[in-house]
Amino acid sequence: MDAFTAALTLYALLLFPVFALAAFRGRRTIILDPPLAGLAVLLTVRAAWDAATLLGGHQPAQPTVHLAYLLVAPAVLPPVLWAIRGDRGRWAAALCAGAVLLAAVLLVRLQSTWRSGHV
Repeated sequence: MDAFTAALTLYALLLFPVFALAAFRGRRTIILDPPLAGLAVLLTVRAAWDAATLLGGHQPAQPTVHLAYLLVAPAVLPPVLWAIRGDRGRWAAALCAGAVLLAAVLLVRLQSTWRSGHV
């Protein structure tokens, strides 16, 4: 796993317990919105970087699966950010926790499909 993807995955995994605790406590504070938006931007940067690498001629072993992960990963968080705007309740925090966990899983899967093409 490259360093940027590893750091991004770790960042998402660190956000998960924060949102899970907020869901357990029953409220999500506004201070948690910028880290979530930052993760969404970083996922987009990661996808653009990967797309540029694909256009540069590097091909994974499963291009269709890789492309699917590449398209889904940056698209996970914006709908969540839209859905939770103004909502500071338990379910908004739970939705955020699930979204950051899904983002981490997608990053690991994206990297594993990429790595399989470099064997």
